[in-house]
Amino acid sequence: LVELALEAAKAFEAPRIVDVGTGSGCIALALAQELPAATVLAIDRSPEALSIARQNLETTGLKNVTLAEGDLLTPARGFAPDLVVSNPPYIPTRDLATLPPDVIDFEPRLALDGGSDGLDVVRRLATQAAALLKPGGRLLIEVGYDQGGSAPAALRAVGGFDDVRVERDYGGRDRVVLATRSA
Repeated sequence: LVELALEAAKAFEAPRIVDVGTGSGCIALALAQELPAATVLAIDRSPEALSIARQNLETTGLKNVTLAEGDLLTPARGFAPDLVVSNPPYIPTRDLATLPPDVIDFEPRLALDGGSDGLDVVRRLATQAAALLKPGGRLLIEVGYDQGGSAPAALRAVGGFDDVRVERDYGGRDRVVLATRSA
């Protein structure tokens, strides 16, 4: 996700980036570090996650990241991003019980549960991003390895995007859906 976002950011001189569901802030901080001309808004609805992200931000000393609490892109109204990136909850509710202990015991349910088909948050995020992204802006969402067909279809159903496609991870699994906001 970070590598693809860095590549997409090359199209913008001083990209405005929103990281939705920032958690510990690792994606936002990596992008801010690699793109010093960027302005990064890192959003999470969990105050506990934002506390960790704040500690990590203070450790890095980066000045081009702002943290905000809220649901999905709500705190980004008026920000007009070029890129929206997210590693949202995408595990179907029925599959949560089958996750290995090193995941389910350490990750909050809020960060994992993507609803009945795993795409509830993806759909909501895509709807908000279609309204908020600048024309030509990019949406990049990490999805489950088995959602390479259903996640792009969900974005197409929302509308407002061109060039919806899936990129594979190093293991050859579908992993990131990319979409360009229609002009």
